[in-house]
Amino acid sequence: MTMDSSSTTEYITPTTPALSTAGDTLCGVLCILILVLGLLGNIPAIIHFGTDLSNKIYLNEKKLCFDSLFVCISVTDTLICLGMFPIILSFLEARNPEIFKNVIFCKIWGSAGPSCLTSPSSWSLL
Repeated sequence: MTMDSSSTTEYITPTTPALSTAGDTLCGVLCILILVLGLLGNIPAIIHFGTDLSNKIYLNEKKLCFDSLFVCISVTDTLICLGMFPIILSFLEARNPEIFKNVIFCKIWGSAGPSCLTSPSSWSLL
């Protein structure tokens, strides 16, 4: 079997779908709502359960354990809510990664660090 020169292989190049600005804005607004509700719920919980935690005299040791546990959970959830801030900025700025171009921010933002340091646009910042 011989192949003639007229037979060609067509390669389909993947294209990126158009970003929906309305969808991104909706996601950004929902993330802001979650952030505000998370902070409004967790900060008072930290204050309530953490106030004079070491100075309280407990008749029941379980209460001390539960108060400490509630403080840890509230602090963790507050940090998770604050970690949404760069994601919200990305959604509301048409996914323009301005904050992720900063090498110092990327070093702090551990999961984004390697991808930022390997992009040629950030090499001039080093």
